[in-house]
Amino acid sequence: MNHGRGVYATEIHGGNVRAVARSLGIAPAELLDFSTNCNVFAYELTRELAASVEYNFAAYPETECAALRARIAEHEGVPENQIVLGNGSADLIFLALRVLNPRSVLLVGPSFTEYALGCAALDIPYTVFPLPAETGFCFDIEHINAIWKSDAELAVFCSPNNPGGAADPNIKAVLERLPCPRLLFDHTYKEFLWGDSLYESHNWNELMNWARPGASVVTLNSFTKFFHCPGVRLGYAVCNRALAGRMRKAQPPWMITDFAQTLGERFLERIEEYRDTLPALQKERASLTRNLGMTGLFVPDYILEGPSFLCLGLQPGMDANAIRDALLRQRILIRSCDAIPGMPPGFIRVQVRPRPDAERLYEALERLGQSPP
Repeated sequence: MNHGRGVYATEIHGGNVRAVARSLGIAPAELLDFSTNCNVFAYELTRELAASVEYNFAAYPETECAALRARIAEHEGVPENQIVLGNGSADLIFLALRVLNPRSVLLVGPSFTEYALGCAALDIPYTVFPLPAETGFCFDIEHINAIWKSDAELAVFCSPNNPGGAADPNIKAVLERLPCPRLLFDHTYKEFLWGDSLYESHNWNELMNWARPGASVVTLNSFTKFFHCPGVRLGYAVCNRALAGRMRKAQPPWMITDFAQTLGERFLERIEEYRDTLPALQKERASLTRNLGMTGLFVPDYILEGPSFLCLGLQPGMDANAIRDALLRQRILIRSCDAIPGMPPGFIRVQVRPRPDAERLYEALERLGQSPP
């Protein structure tokens, strides 16, 4: 296990296109961005919906977000008073850590970098429990037995995982044994599971059924990835009524713009159309997997399919940051995973994009295969 108070704080989040372009002295449009994980196949639908919503710049937003909370509550199958809206899931990560104020945190890795950053900002000690690539970053009985010994007050799980990609099928067994009194599940990529048997298990009610008596469960959810709206900044938490009330009281007023609230309602009204984009995404993901496997750069067992991305383990001796920098010289932006909590060295992450973009990535990687950096 790794212990820390911010050792992962230097990694740049994916999708930082404008800053990268500025550092290179080029226009953002000159970069092909594979570093983020949004559902590119939903782009046109979201652009249509965003264009239909007026941006009300002349009035304060509604603080209670009543209409959107009601829509989300229906979607999640819980009462409205168990929903907390946030300015993206990153806002909710910091809010949850601040309100729960645990003496110690167990981050089951790989884990989103923001959890380590939040712990560091709030001076909360944390331990990273890394699941191995050999299991696809999922639990097996050995890891369940090891995690059972944790004395952390809060355990954090990301499922489906980023960058590992797995939706862990063994969470029920973990919850039945884990003694932590507070459990936080990050379900940022939950909606990509639609049509999979694991979709129903990624639900607050189901997790509460599995948790040990007296445990408090929080789920965090984001609109960003599935609905392709990183600029909108909209996410929500589901938890028990008392904790939800404490979290809402700890928030500044006017956190969610009227534009974001209305767009969130439209997203859920049209969710079936968004789900209809999944077959195209899955088809291109399979194609990307096949073609990147033929470059010879990656360990075959470590070409892992995520909801909207691939996580790729490089051949021994290859450096993830060197590959990232070499691709950047070809105006292609990917994510090196070296500094992500719980990730072993030598992995990169690439977004699933339409075929013309993917072909440009294949060609760039083939050139690197012939002359590695």
